[in-house]
Amino acid sequence: DGKAHRITIVYKKDDEDHAGSDKGYVLIPKGDNENIEEVVGTYSLVLTTTTYGWKKSTNVTNPDASLYDGVYESTNAGIDSSYSTMYIDINGYKNFTVYIRSYAESNYDYVMISELDKTITGSTDYSNSSLVKDHTRGTQNSSSSINGYKAVQFTDIDGGSHRITVIYKKDGSDGSGTDKGYLLIPY
Repeated sequence: DGKAHRITIVYKKDDEDHAGSDKGYVLIPKGDNENIEEVVGTYSLVLTTTTYGWKKSTNVTNPDASLYDGVYESTNAGIDSSYSTMYIDINGYKNFTVYIRSYAESNYDYVMISELDKTITGSTDYSNSSLVKDHTRGTQNSSSSINGYKAVQFTDIDGGSHRITVIYKKDGSDGSGTDKGYLLIPY
């Protein structure tokens, strides 16, 4: 159809012993494939960087364990006027997508995600478009299916090393829902 399409291929290894080369392979037939771009990138997470950080959830269902590296959740539930911080360090990507959601007070407690290499904190205003790439303010969701998450896409990345900051920010009163922010990262 002449449009660009993205195909994600994941090789997931279990904890068992390996056999053969222990590698996955993809065969691409001859033809018009000069526009195929291989994207190889790595990421690492810094989950606890402040009094409150993030952790891999043990009680929220991963929408698809073959596609997402677990559900990460903020650790400051019930703590008024606080924020949880995590960093995602990426390297080698041309495009990178994460998924965010929060289930809390709709306009007061929410996830913010920074622009590449920009620093945000609990005092950063969600509407600061030069620092904040996206947020969940006003879009709270209790669903742990992928449809409950908001996709945040970073495109046209130079393939170098970059940092993304993720904040779950709480106001000075009350809480509702689980009072947490959530993050999914595709493999």
